[in-house]
Amino acid sequence: MSTSHRLLGISGTLVPLLLSGLAHADPVPAPPQRRPQTADAGAKCRGIKPNGPDLTGTSIVLNVTCGNAVQLRVARLNLGVTLDGKTLVPGVAIKDGGLASPTLSGPQLAGAMLLGETEDGEPVRLRIDSVAVAADPNPKTPENENADVFQYRVSFQRGSATGSGKKPAGPLNSQFKPATAAWAPLCPQQGAAVVVSGSWNMQAGDTGGARKEAATAGEITFACMSSAIAKCVTSLGYKPWRTLTPTAGPGVSAALVGKPVSMDAMHQACVRAVRADYCGNGLSMTAEGTQVNFYDSAGLQKDESNTPLEAVWTPAGALCVNVPRLVTAPADPTSGRPPMKTRDYLAMRCPAVTKAAPCDNVMAPDGITLFTEVTSTPPAAGTPAPATPGSATPPPAASPAAATPAQAPPASPTRPATRN
Repeated sequence: MSTSHRLLGISGTLVPLLLSGLAHADPVPAPPQRRPQTADAGAKCRGIKPNGPDLTGTSIVLNVTCGNAVQLRVARLNLGVTLDGKTLVPGVAIKDGGLASPTLSGPQLAGAMLLGETEDGEPVRLRIDSVAVAADPNPKTPENENADVFQYRVSFQRGSATGSGKKPAGPLNSQFKPATAAWAPLCPQQGAAVVVSGSWNMQAGDTGGARKEAATAGEITFACMSSAIAKCVTSLGYKPWRTLTPTAGPGVSAALVGKPVSMDAMHQACVRAVRADYCGNGLSMTAEGTQVNFYDSAGLQKDESNTPLEAVWTPAGALCVNVPRLVTAPADPTSGRPPMKTRDYLAMRCPAVTKAAPCDNVMAPDGITLFTEVTSTPPAAGTPAPATPGSATPPPAASPAAATPAQAPPASPTRPATRN
């Protein structure tokens, strides 16, 4: 992975940035409660929406008429994997950035079925339709830095062979018998997903929302390429299965030099930063088209820009905020939050993050810290994000590091870019 910093930009249709007049009342609703499973989950419209913009990017439609959908919360290898619907493949586990058994790996697992669960607790059947090695993020280097990352096109099927509304009881072959429900793509536009170990909390509004849950054997997460979880792996190189042993250099924390640093913790901090989840409660405060630089205290991504420091990040959210990337955050239809000034939100929900400013010398106690710098303001509503020269896609978000930003020239516009 190139150690130069990455530039990520949020893409898609912008929600108009309207000033909020709500100064005293808390406009952010309480976290949604999981609804009990019913005999016919799609018969009625359900008020369940995905947690924040693109945590996993997955979308399981509950009711086409209502237009509501949920994310896939987790997939479970420990409930069995099968290629033929009859015989379970033994020993399938996550290895680096892909799935493998002692005898099968990569494209050999195309057609495999496994079981998962949506964020509201409904069991679903999953099918891996195709498998490919992830694209090279930097073709100018001799190696594909993402050669250890596989991309999966996955379909889902609602309902269980154990009976409508009932959760799977165990790794039984009968769970994989054909059902009446049709298969549908898990990612938008039949896009691909990466796979990482563990699962994420899908609640929003309370401290710890959208956090990575404690490890449970056999649990994995599929994250579509447009999501924060995937971009932090493929574009920024924070691969949770890797460790990095930093060497001394500009911006590298002295406390980390010569010590193995878990990229899992850095990946979690990156997910918070990409989503501008300042308060660490699962609520995103960013807008599409916003440009952000990323760098870190371990030296994987280096600070090569002289743009202003926005915030300092850990897996729990922002440790310190200098200047939020948006003066006014757009309305968030996933939580029901209206447009509001970001500083008002911070003062209401997590005032401590602004009291430590200026943040130039703020560092996490363990030294594992991610930094963001604001590089531009978002385009006007309805205006597409400008494309990076030499790139087919608009630029994505990047990352700030520790201590004072180095006064280096701005990043080259030809560096790999992804959408945030």
